[in-house]
Amino acid sequence: MGTSRFQLLLSAASEEFCASLTRSHLRLIVDLASFFFASAIAYKLIEIVLNVFGGTYVSWSRIIDERGAAFALTSLIIVAWLYLKGDYHQKLPFWDSTKNLIYGCLVALLIEGFILYAYKSDVSRLLTFVTWMIAPLLAMAARALERRISHARGVGLASVLILGREVSAINAARLVSSDPHLGLSVVGQVDPADVDDILTLLNGYPDLDYVLVAMSGSDEVENRLIQQLRTQGVDLIVVPVSNGVASGMEVRYLLGEESILLIDKIEVVPRLNRLAKRAFDVIVSALILSVVGLPMLAVAWAVRRDGGPATFSHERIGLGGRAFKCIKFRSMATNADEMLQAYLDSSEEHRQAWEKSRKLKDDPRVTPLGRFIRKTTIDELPQLINVLRGEMSLVGPRPVTQGELDYYGNTVSFYTSVRPGLTGLWQVSGRSDLSYEQRVRLDTWYVRNWTPWHDVAILLKTVPAVLFRKGAY
Repeated sequence: MGTSRFQLLLSAASEEFCASLTRSHLRLIVDLASFFFASAIAYKLIEIVLNVFGGTYVSWSRIIDERGAAFALTSLIIVAWLYLKGDYHQKLPFWDSTKNLIYGCLVALLIEGFILYAYKSDVSRLLTFVTWMIAPLLAMAARALERRISHARGVGLASVLILGREVSAINAARLVSSDPHLGLSVVGQVDPADVDDILTLLNGYPDLDYVLVAMSGSDEVENRLIQQLRTQGVDLIVVPVSNGVASGMEVRYLLGEESILLIDKIEVVPRLNRLAKRAFDVIVSALILSVVGLPMLAVAWAVRRDGGPATFSHERIGLGGRAFKCIKFRSMATNADEMLQAYLDSSEEHRQAWEKSRKLKDDPRVTPLGRFIRKTTIDELPQLINVLRGEMSLVGPRPVTQGELDYYGNTVSFYTSVRPGLTGLWQVSGRSDLSYEQRVRLDTWYVRNWTPWHDVAILLKTVPAVLFRKGAY
């Protein structure tokens, strides 16, 4: 009997240890495995390419002998760096975690390259380069799979109780659920005015991980609850009232003061960053054009067979409020203006839909071929020429007409302070399914909070947005 009880205790302790290990270190193991498989895939890709051209590559065993130590050391350095950045023990938003991963793999490329150079290794630098280019993509996919499996089993999920009034509570719940990567699960919502005793409230949620306090305009009650929750040792998440506050503001904490200073600089995009963004636009758009040039000629031929010119240029407003001709493959009939007017005159409902978003879900002007190239965003490929000319950027606000600037109101200066983009936050957030007010808000947010990383994140989000065609019509 004693042995049986000991075995039960040992089994329970083992299960608890494994659960703790899973929660704390599973992603670390996933990342290390992803790095290894990225190396194997890179090796196989290079071997296949060489075989096609009649060459041969060194054996895998020799690669392990000559590169194994440098690769293992580099991988450990990167996961240690990711740990310090909070990837394995903090609930980071998806794009923050992805940024850390991509930056880490770029650093890994430099570290391993330096090690191989210092020891005069014969290992191909191409193998190192391809490995660390593949690694973040593989790790992102593996992390997503690990998260989905873990959350389905209830592992890595934290329960959250929301304290907030109606509107602020709804916004807080939307904020929490918008990023599954955070692993936060809302278990209830309570109005702060209804809380008489904090202990009674907490006793109603014995397995609670966090209390989220959604601040409102008059936050005296919320401040009192925050102080009470702190005295009870409760882990808190606070959502302050921050409408109009740019994420890139400099924060200043003053000794002995509970209030903070947020410094918002006038220059939206610093001059050096503008130059870097422009260089990136030119290089990447030129590379894309070199790849899609022939397919674009085929599309142009197909559009011309449909009757009328292959491209269509419409005046849009760009940097500094200057007008330019935005180029697209023609997707509408040649008498589109007359068709639009007749369509709007036929129904007040059609007119209201047009005035709301300047888009029509079943636009009668669009040709059958035009509907396809719109759905697949092929119609916008000629805008790469606008990018090369300096009239547009790869990422930015959606290019608008002079008349549409009225929708931007007092935020129009943000729109005209940057080049409009081939893709942007609006395009990856629902496109035509969004109202014009939401479009303006997203464009303004992008400009006020611009960073190089936001451009990278939007470009990455553009791929699934185009593939799944959400909001495209």
